[in-house]
Amino acid sequence: IYLLTHSGTVYRSTDRGQTFLNKMNLFPQWNNESISYSSDHVGVKKIHGASGEHIVYFEGYGLAYWTTRGDDIYKLYTVGSVSNGVVTGDYITKFSANPYEPSTVLRVLYDSVCFQTSFAECFQKTQVSLYEGADNSWTEVNDYTFKASWGARADHLYIITMPESEQQPNIGDVPTLDTSKFLLVTEDYGDTEIVSVPKVSDFAYTSGALYFVKTDGTNVTPYVTSELDAAYEMIFAGASNNMTNVGRFEILHSDSPVSFVGVQATGQTSGNLFQSTTDDARYWVSLENLRMNSDGSDFYHTKDLPGIYMANQYDPENANSDNLEDYIQTKISFDQGGQWFPLQQNTDDADAENVNLFLTSEYHLQPARSTEQAAGIVYALGNEGDYRKAPTDDLALYLSRSGGRKWERVLDGRNYFSYNDHAALVVATESGEYTSTLKYSWDQALSWIECSWGDMEPFNVQAIFPLANYPNGLQFIVYGILSDSSGVAMSVDFMGGIPRVCEADDYESFEPSVGNVCLLGESVSYIRRKRESACVAPEIDQTQSKQYSCECTRLDFQCDGNCFEEQHVEGELNTICVNICVGQENDPTLPPEDCEGSYLQTQGYRKVPGDNCTAGREAEFMPKLVSCTSEPSPSSTPSTEPTPTSTATSSLEAKSSSTTPSPTLSTKASETSTPSETSTRTSTPTTSFSNTPSTSPEPSESSSNSLVPKPSSTTPSPTLSTKASETSTVSETSTASETSTATETPEPSTTSTASETSSPAPSPSSQETLTPTSDVETSEPETTLLSSGAAVNESSYEGEGDEETNPFVIPLAIGGSVVAGFLGVCAILCVGGIIVFIKKKNTGRSKGARMYDEDVFSLEDNDEWEL
Repeated sequence: IYLLTHSGTVYRSTDRGQTFLNKMNLFPQWNNESISYSSDHVGVKKIHGASGEHIVYFEGYGLAYWTTRGDDIYKLYTVGSVSNGVVTGDYITKFSANPYEPSTVLRVLYDSVCFQTSFAECFQKTQVSLYEGADNSWTEVNDYTFKASWGARADHLYIITMPESEQQPNIGDVPTLDTSKFLLVTEDYGDTEIVSVPKVSDFAYTSGALYFVKTDGTNVTPYVTSELDAAYEMIFAGASNNMTNVGRFEILHSDSPVSFVGVQATGQTSGNLFQSTTDDARYWVSLENLRMNSDGSDFYHTKDLPGIYMANQYDPENANSDNLEDYIQTKISFDQGGQWFPLQQNTDDADAENVNLFLTSEYHLQPARSTEQAAGIVYALGNEGDYRKAPTDDLALYLSRSGGRKWERVLDGRNYFSYNDHAALVVATESGEYTSTLKYSWDQALSWIECSWGDMEPFNVQAIFPLANYPNGLQFIVYGILSDSSGVAMSVDFMGGIPRVCEADDYESFEPSVGNVCLLGESVSYIRRKRESACVAPEIDQTQSKQYSCECTRLDFQCDGNCFEEQHVEGELNTICVNICVGQENDPTLPPEDCEGSYLQTQGYRKVPGDNCTAGREAEFMPKLVSCTSEPSPSSTPSTEPTPTSTATSSLEAKSSSTTPSPTLSTKASETSTPSETSTRTSTPTTSFSNTPSTSPEPSESSSNSLVPKPSSTTPSPTLSTKASETSTVSETSTASETSTATETPEPSTTSTASETSSPAPSPSSQETLTPTSDVETSEPETTLLSSGAAVNESSYEGEGDEETNPFVIPLAIGGSVVAGFLGVCAILCVGGIIVFIKKKNTGRSKGARMYDEDVFSLEDNDEWEL
């Protein structure tokens, strides 16, 4: 365990936090002010823990960094020095360990010319090292960088740069929304360009998708893509019209087939929560009046079960002119944001008040907590009542053992809390005041035991962290502030106080559901420890097992696009989707213009992304086949019948390539319609976009790999800034991976593929298509992309239905097939022989190359470095 203090000192513990030793005496020149470009700091500014192999990087203040393999040998590397405030050499502005390969690091630097010319000339450059940041191992991949980050794969890099012809002497003088900027996507650690996207002012890669904003010099248009072939313009559509006054939006955490974005209109206090599938950019309103502030969106995705989200919502109708912060309610969705419900207490009392929670780290850095290793278990601070109370009011700790469906009050007061992976042990202590006591429970808060840390001075606790990688997760680090404002860290180890080890009858099978309705159309069983069994589960296997698919219910469907508004029915738990576009040209129940015979007409619903229900009430909600001449139903019921729109497909245009072809990514302007339901997404930090327009000249096209978008519709004008996920000053080398900073987040991959839905959506009008680079000229046959995504030769149907036959056709066909087969076998044998010969030739050369590489990058102390 490494601990970093505000003064730049590093402490290390190798005994689960029992003792921490100051390691700065092992950091060469740590207090040398000439390698620290800071007026009041020396030593370490940030720890970058790389996952696996115990490789850790310690970033200094601009001019130096140290590395270790966990052996207490800390190697110093410098890029420059400072004397009397004057820097000689380069200056590190970003240092980032590869999240996939611990030995690979990226850095962005101010070039030495910046300081030599007093910033009359200045630029940033991006470099990559494949050998743990060793001297002479850095390769420059870009020499005019605005932003750089790792991408979707270990060798992918994403860089915002500018053509040389448009570069200004000082990169800081380039306007934020300069249209000459472009996004460069590379592989092979920057050696090979995949695609470039012009006029991009910012980007973020999160949850398995790449988000970027294109600029016209004054406004920006956001795009999203999950594959590097096409990107879609993000359209935030309200119930009746597109939202065109976007002032700020934030990409929210999601690890399911959906994308959530918090959107705030210019000048508004609250925002709206929008949802779409990850391969579509047409977002529809999932929850109105989402609480958004400078800290981000008040939104939480539970980690224990898929498809469950919580969000805090303002109640403006009852607030009138009062402060909206006094009218906050917590809602939960069990179907990927399709329907939202208040939080209920775990009681049969129908008159019991709802529960409202603090979901994010905004409140004393204590967010709600859930883990993948404790199915159904969620802890959070909050209160009962119509609205959430201010942090200074009487609060309590709440527990849900049903994935958020029912909640119970388990500990009064304002507390920091944490628990081990399987929720067998939970610990808590008072926040906001000096304390020397800790409470803990072995039965998930049915009972509490209080202990004191003896002669040690009381301190104001700031956080509690479980050391999950140690046996059973029974060790915690508690850190805080002493009365003299100095920091303190304390280890708490429960290994010596284990009640007993769990036996077979201490476990239970947990099948999450809402009432008697399965989640996402499946009955899934998890093994977890019983609550009342006060024991430790060292080897518990919570592997989920799918038992069966459930019958479809209303919970398995959500409203089908922006023309269907969710409305509550008095006395009913579930909502209905009402067609509000009846009589309008965009009424989705109307048949398509080229309709012949019959068409699929939506009933106002579509299946929740990732839902696997079957039969049941499916026929009530899925599109139905109707005649083209039938009248659309002017529906105000859930069975409103819209026409299916055709699925948005990314067009793949066959282009004849030149001698040096340029890959291009095309962006689509999405039409307002229903999102398609495909793809998956992984989690990562949130990304927020804010409106910061500025004018800039028209761009000149970049000389290679330029992306030329087709005209897109006018959209909001936000720029992107990234929001770091929750971090701490405690770093565990066995699992630590670098967290994103407040200015940049992990980066992207790109998609937009043809997806087929039950009620297809219209093809977007403006698209950016990516054509991969080729080294030879090719000529590809013309193909037509069907709505299903299948490409067919236009001539493949010629002669269909011709009933004339030739008596010699069959024998000739058989004879020809035999001859063709014989020739094919001969060709394969020849090619195989050539390949074997080439491989043998290459094997010798590759061995020589490896020996050469080792000679180039070997260091004097080879016993410390294995290259």
